[in-house]
Amino acid sequence: MTVFGTCLVLLAAGLHAFWNLVLKVSGERLLTMSVVLGVGSLLACLAIPLVPFPEASTWPFIVATIGIHQV
Repeated sequence: MTVFGTCLVLLAAGLHAFWNLVLKVSGERLLTMSVVLGVGSLLACLAIPLVPFPEASTWPFIVATIGIHQV
């Protein structure tokens, strides 16, 4: 794995831990979760033009990940 990839994984882990902490200490969990997911969705939409379209070989993994998370 490249240094950039490692940094992205560590960043994702840190962000995940941070939003779990925010959710745990929040009094209004539904509102907090809505804000966290809304900000994440907004940032993801802003990043769309900056990343290439996934290759065909990755689509089975993407579909499997979506299915696992929905179940």
